[in-house]
Amino acid sequence: MVQGSVEQTDPMFVRVGTLDCLRPPDDTYHYNVDVYAVTLVGPGPHNLIADTCADLTTDTVLQVYQDASASSTPFDLDDSCPHLVAFDDDGCNGAFGQSVIRATGLLQGVVQIAVTSAGTIDPMPRPYTLKLASDTSCP
Repeated sequence: MVQGSVEQTDPMFVRVGTLDCLRPPDDTYHYNVDVYAVTLVGPGPHNLIADTCADLTTDTVLQVYQDASASSTPFDLDDSCPHLVAFDDDGCNGAFGQSVIRATGLLQGVVQIAVTSAGTIDPMPRPYTLKLASDTSCP
């Protein structure tokens, strides 16, 4: 479990709106983001669950990234579309605000999880609790 907080000092990126990489109406759709790397070990394919369901204070959006070689940096601040494999906004048991991703078919190697807020007008900092689990990766 990771205790984090989206802060004004965190890097900015233009967040896509769906797995289809639909772009926002213009390039002013910038969000602060925290990015975490997780290494999946053992032969795949792997499953990964990432969620902020336990946190009721910040409206989060989660995105999971992995490229074809499971390299150490599939997430790109300048172009967040390539290598996006999972996306969720508001998926925790129908609750507004918190997010959960169930990514399947992941390769052995690095996965990056991006945590951002759903809006740009929420006051900073925006605290969250990120829970990560895999039923296929060896410790």
